[in-house]
Amino acid sequence: MDDPLELFHPVIAEWFRERFGSASPPQREGWPRIASGRHTLILAPTGSGKTLAAFLWSIDELLRKALRSDSGEFDRNPAGVHTLYISPLKALNYDIEQNLLHPLREIRRRAQKSGLEPPGIRVAVRTGDTPGSVRQAMVRRPPHILITTPESLYLLLTSPRGRELFRSVRYIIVDEIHALSANKRGVHLSLSLERLMPLCGAEPVRIGLSATQRPLERIAAFLGGRRYDAASGDFRPRPVEVLDVGGRKEMDLRVVSPVKDWKELPDSSAWLGVTNTLYRMILSHRSTLIFVNMRAQAEKIARLLNEKHRRETGEEDVEIALAHHGSLSREARRRTEQLLKSGKIPAVVATGSLELGIDIGSIELVVQVESPRSVSAAVQRVGRSGHLLSATSKGRIIPLYRSDLDDALALAEAAAAGQIEETSVPENCLDLLAQQIVAEISVQEWPRRELFNLVRQSYPYRRLPESAFNGVLEMLAGRYEGTFSRFLQPRLTWDRVNDRLLARRGSRMLAVLNGGTIPDRGYYGIYLADGNVKLGEIEEEFVFESRVGDVFFLGSNEWRIQEITPDRIVVAPTRAARPRPPFWKGDLLFRDLETQSRVAALRRRFQSAGEHTSGYWRALADEPTLRNLKDFLQEQREITRAVPDDRTIVAEMLVDRNGEPLVLLHTSFGARINAPLALALAALWREKTGAEISYVYDDDAILLRVPESPGEGEVRGALLTPFEKLRELVLRHVQETPIFAVRFRYCAARALILPRSTLRKRIPLWLQRLRAADLFRFVRDNPEFPLLLEATREVLEDVFDLPGLEKVCNEMAARTRRILLVQPPRPSPMSAPLFFRLESETIYEKDKTPGSPPGEAGDLDLLPEILQDRRSFAGAISPGVVRERENELREHATTLRNAEDLFALLEAFGPLNEIELD
Repeated sequence: MDDPLELFHPVIAEWFRERFGSASPPQREGWPRIASGRHTLILAPTGSGKTLAAFLWSIDELLRKALRSDSGEFDRNPAGVHTLYISPLKALNYDIEQNLLHPLREIRRRAQKSGLEPPGIRVAVRTGDTPGSVRQAMVRRPPHILITTPESLYLLLTSPRGRELFRSVRYIIVDEIHALSANKRGVHLSLSLERLMPLCGAEPVRIGLSATQRPLERIAAFLGGRRYDAASGDFRPRPVEVLDVGGRKEMDLRVVSPVKDWKELPDSSAWLGVTNTLYRMILSHRSTLIFVNMRAQAEKIARLLNEKHRRETGEEDVEIALAHHGSLSREARRRTEQLLKSGKIPAVVATGSLELGIDIGSIELVVQVESPRSVSAAVQRVGRSGHLLSATSKGRIIPLYRSDLDDALALAEAAAAGQIEETSVPENCLDLLAQQIVAEISVQEWPRRELFNLVRQSYPYRRLPESAFNGVLEMLAGRYEGTFSRFLQPRLTWDRVNDRLLARRGSRMLAVLNGGTIPDRGYYGIYLADGNVKLGEIEEEFVFESRVGDVFFLGSNEWRIQEITPDRIVVAPTRAARPRPPFWKGDLLFRDLETQSRVAALRRRFQSAGEHTSGYWRALADEPTLRNLKDFLQEQREITRAVPDDRTIVAEMLVDRNGEPLVLLHTSFGARINAPLALALAALWREKTGAEISYVYDDDAILLRVPESPGEGEVRGALLTPFEKLRELVLRHVQETPIFAVRFRYCAARALILPRSTLRKRIPLWLQRLRAADLFRFVRDNPEFPLLLEATREVLEDVFDLPGLEKVCNEMAARTRRILLVQPPRPSPMSAPLFFRLESETIYEKDKTPGSPPGEAGDLDLLPEILQDRRSFAGAISPGVVRERENELREHATTLRNAEDLFALLEAFGPLNEIELD
């Protein structure tokens, strides 16, 4: 079709031509496919009109329906939502609402000029921030277009009234699909979409939007899922048409060193240079968006920039930069976004909270402080500048430490070439399966087999074995209740005679209060003393280290703590010369083999004769970056005889300041491989020596503290251990690792086995950790327990990369990666990050009995024996505490209220006579 606007009602076509002129590539290619009812995945860069490519045909349908109907009928809209828009960010949803309302008003005015009087098309947002009164009004009078998040969609599907909204959904738009498909939020959404399908009269058209993703076929399969044909008993993928109309935007991306010489830093820190460099960049651009990798960095950099600006201008209370991250309140984030968009603040320092397509106006420069963790993040972030399709995106990467130089240069090179990482979709996540089963059964009974077929329509569950599905059902139906009845009470009833699944009392409340995938970090709300205004959130451990009267800074302001309650801290504004910086602990970001290999290959190529002076490198970095990187690699080569790269592994045989031997392996495999390799090597040495082996790792290397200095042959032999042996060691010992303990707790919470909150209060994080450790102790000897299986699967597949480990093992065995062992006079420059990490983890490591299970502080088997002499413990527990506990237990005593309670009691205890029941 020469002009796709001919598809549309004349009112919309005329409005679009007046407003935009002609259609952009994603619009020109996407509209005909969407109009014909085909599922469509659109890949296009930021600023290319993807939003209208997805929405405009839906708006056209609604306009035609409005013109056919009388005003009252359309306005009541008894059929419910017509178009469902889902995005990963709440803030993005509010932007989409505003960006839709303006075109809708213009289209309506255009229709009125043409003598038509269509009733208004209603748009509503439903997120966790939506007030209860608005949510109730939405159910009574459904919007035509509903904008929501995956979590809010799940909640609506778990409400009998909320489900009624979706009876007539025609279009489902999933924005920024790449940000969802690679993690458990995407798996959760995929199951929600399949739960939605039986509610719709006809299957809706699915539309996916993204700026960065690879491979497109996998993302399309994730978007479409499959359809079960009851007649044939087969599953058929929903066909999804892929529109790759991206072309890459022009990108001006360079690495800029904040210091001239990394070996001569004032106060041994680059922060002064970073602040001065950023300040100069902000002053020379109208608007600057600064990205960091951690929330604490956002707060620190914004504060440093404002302090410098006040010194330079001599003015108090003036600000040049504001922080933006997920732990600030929604109101604070919205205010910052509006100030940036209106030009009233020239710079914002943000985490990934502004990485996706929130409308913040025209950004002239994007700066990344410290190299980003992935190429796709670099492309996405730099793409926020030059928002128009024809504009060049201007970005700068500022290394934060010396060993960040090669990382920054390699990622800048890959981002400029558009070499993004491959997206991997998690599969068969049993914790989310349990959660969604409880949620679905709580609103509707299901035949077991039909529900299993519905689940397998979801792309991540297309290969789910029926035995695994049944194992989850048995856990939810109380199979393990006798083992650990406190937490494993039934969440549903499995009527095996009729093979049907039925809800139990309280299951819907449990699913609503504890749904979603985002793990509980134990955040405390920060509230103003003179009201109920929420300023943000801070981590539980920060609160534990704080006292009333302490002053800390958050969001460019200082706050004095006035009260600390079980779930919030109450503060008042103040001024202080040296307030405490806030901190938040996030999960380690594990880089994959593909990206880290680019860094390692760059080291090898950069050392090629004369290449560091060529125009190629000068286009990617400034002169201090190239000179410092050359010196850094030269110093490494002088100490270790070779620089670790994609073809060379260097092993440093070292001794620490206490004379204990260390082995440092410069592998350059990325942390997804270094983590399981370090675990296996430590287990291997432990089997040989009988001693505990402590270790740390990062993307570049592994550092092991060993009991005695190993010979070169021993180290080489360990590295050349066959993959099958390493894999067997990883499988045997993975449940002993801290990362498994954390993931087990996450899985238990997601599966609704260890709830994060009750109707009355949030369960403290420390108590969740204790309960998770208790649960693990009771189930660890049952290898079929679904949460053990899922936590193990998550660590081995989503965190570790065992296929990648097999690949590098084969390369070492084939000698395509050589192993060089050295005994340097001192640790090499590349070893510094791991020595810092080893020292940090040693200082802050919790007391733990060697070999004890995750979260277990020590062996409690002797406790009954110790407590036999009760006299030695007389008075340890006061009578008041005993009475309080008795009253608490009495309140929770079993009361039979209906047939379901009686059935559960008989199921647990067997036949009971009337006296026993009394």
